[in-house]
Amino acid sequence: MIGLDPQINCRRVRDSQANVLEGVLSQPQFGAILAAEAALQVAIVELGGRAFSTVPLSATQWAACIAMGATSLLVRAGLRLVPVGSGGGGGRVGARA
Repeated sequence: MIGLDPQINCRRVRDSQANVLEGVLSQPQFGAILAAEAALQVAIVELGGRAFSTVPLSATQWAACIAMGATSLLVRAGLRLVPVGSGGGGGRVGARA
């Protein structure tokens, strides 16, 4: 589950809007790919057994995995609050003064 949240974060790398979830529902392919990847991750962990060297997780362990993955969304939101640049560049990352 940790790999899915960075994909959501990458939707708005250079956008000034902090809400990375805005417009997710308007992109059915993106939602379908995320859902398929999540389903495959669950299937591999829960049913993979010897082939993938996995054991099923408890509900608490799944919740911990989802929470750890979601931290990337929180870190991104926090980083958007940090001012970048000191004049001339408009505060954008990578902008030249």
